[in-house]
Amino acid sequence: MVFGSSATGGTPLVTFNSNAPGTILSSVGLARSYGSIDFHPFTGELFGVDTAQAPGSVIYRIDPTTGAETSLSLTGDILSLENTGVNGMAFDPVTGLLRVTESNSQANYLVNIFGNSATVTRQTDFSFAPGDPNFGQAIRVDSMAFSSNQILYGIDSGLNILVSINPQADGLVNTIGSIGIPGFNLYGFDITEDNRGFFTVDKNSTSQFYSVDLATGSSTLIGDIGIGNIRGMAILAVPEPSSLGLTILAGVLAFARYRRRSQIAIG
Repeated sequence: MVFGSSATGGTPLVTFNSNAPGTILSSVGLARSYGSIDFHPFTGELFGVDTAQAPGSVIYRIDPTTGAETSLSLTGDILSLENTGVNGMAFDPVTGLLRVTESNSQANYLVNIFGNSATVTRQTDFSFAPGDPNFGQAIRVDSMAFSSNQILYGIDSGLNILVSINPQADGLVNTIGSIGIPGFNLYGFDITEDNRGFFTVDKNSTSQFYSVDLATGSSTLIGDIGIGNIRGMAILAVPEPSSLGLTILAGVLAFARYRRRSQIAIG
């Protein structure tokens, strides 16, 4: 099941099946704007990065059934984090640590979440690795996602390419290939537990849902999403039903807290 959020405040968090993105299964209003969202691999909780950069915190826990949003109390390198336009975020599926980046400066943060608190450590900013065909060029990784074997992938919206980041602490970015979609406007991006990549594109307020080959960067349009301006995107590791109301969704989310690593059935 796919969750989508908007970078515009006051718009809903929506769900849809990956094989039928035009049909919105559920929708709940959010007060804040989330340019990136992801599920914690251990607890199944949904977290988001507030693109409005709220004073005191930019990371929130989101209740997908009610829309309740709880800010995290940050310690560590919070000044630089709170004064940048944070975009991409992704949880490591093995360690549970959160990787966060800011698309303009390419600042590279590691965040350890515990309860309603989190420690923030700034590591080496992103740059193309020596020997990469794009070495020395400006970089803009807007979205990130981990594979099940801890490879961190990203989408560079300036060069229109899929990349990997390795070593992550050193921020070294490696080109994989073009995704072949010029003229886009910001991405949401996630990878399933069986290592299939998906992303969203917003074109003139119409959001589209794509699959992407993680080996080559080649992408395939699946269809338009049933609501526009989708920026953040996260896939929940439970089988996708044909229809799902908010009441059933609450039960699925509760179950997912204990079965986060169950096999995904998408398509």
